[in-house]
Amino acid sequence: MKQGWEFAKTEVLRERLKDSLLQSSDYRYLHRLHCVLLVNNGLDSEQVAECFDENPRSIERWVEQFKQQGEEGLLDEKRRGRPSTLDADTLAALGRAIKRHPREFGFFKARWDSHLLQNHLQSRYHIKLGLRQCQRIFNKLKSGE
Repeated sequence: MKQGWEFAKTEVLRERLKDSLLQSSDYRYLHRLHCVLLVNNGLDSEQVAECFDENPRSIERWVEQFKQQGEEGLLDEKRRGRPSTLDADTLAALGRAIKRHPREFGFFKARWDSHLLQNHLQSRYHIKLGLRQCQRIFNKLKSGE
């Protein structure tokens, strides 16, 4: 019975480690490179896929990308994501605005916060954003990113 317990803990640990490693773009690149090297050393994509719990088609795609583009073909592509609601000019203007006193914009608060930024965006730029998004923007502006 003890072996079963050890095996269960090992499986859980393996899954947690795999999930953590896959979050790293460096790890994903090295993993792909490792798979390509194994295919280059004579294993077929099915064997490599089975070793790493991958789809054989992914292994084949990585091999093709490596053949066509070299190591660069194995790097993560820039991920798109949702387009920003604020353009660069508006973001720069907000950065300048939060350096000034809120009263200069007709607000009665003594300090800028995400609620005030939300109101400012709506009244000045007619942009309605959620509070959480305004918090992220406000923190980004404060840190100077």
